[in-house]
Amino acid sequence: VCPDKPIEPYEDMIIKAKELGFKQSMTFIAGLGETKEDLPGLISFIKKHNFERITIYALRPVQGTPFTKGPTAQEVTWWIAQVRINFPQIEIIAGSAEYRLPEVELFLKAGANTITKLPATKMFTTEKAATIKKMANSAKRNWISDFTHKNPLEAANWNELINELDLTIEEKESLKKLMEYKIKGK
Repeated sequence: VCPDKPIEPYEDMIIKAKELGFKQSMTFIAGLGETKEDLPGLISFIKKHNFERITIYALRPVQGTPFTKGPTAQEVTWWIAQVRINFPQIEIIAGSAEYRLPEVELFLKAGANTITKLPATKMFTTEKAATIKKMANSAKRNWISDFTHKNPLEAANWNELINELDLTIEEKESLKKLMEYKIKGK
């Protein structure tokens, strides 16, 4: 895709970063012309660098470039599943987009641990948020957040959360009063 950018300097950077104690992660973009026959190369690259995490995105089409058509959800799902099969312990993050929402469940069922690139704050408390939560539940994923609650201030146990903060008793009490004001509108 970028013939003027050889991979060797990037591999050197990966090696040096590992020597410095950084975790190893990579990104794979499906839809750039790869085929299923390229899977052994991807597996070899992941093994070579012992990546702890991989983010898999679907190419977003860009008019006026050779990349005018992105991959299908099934094509991206295949790559996610293959990485999961070959690397059961690796963290897989699947990139999606609001217009590709139906693929989220497929990605989770194929082995993605998490989904990224969804505009969560824009979708907060919407029907789309509820749909994502349903898909995560259907994929048997442990849902740890709730961006579907109509009043998140009421949903949290603020007193318990505030008690865990490294604050003085006076500061905690002041913060609790502020939260009570915010929640109940006092």
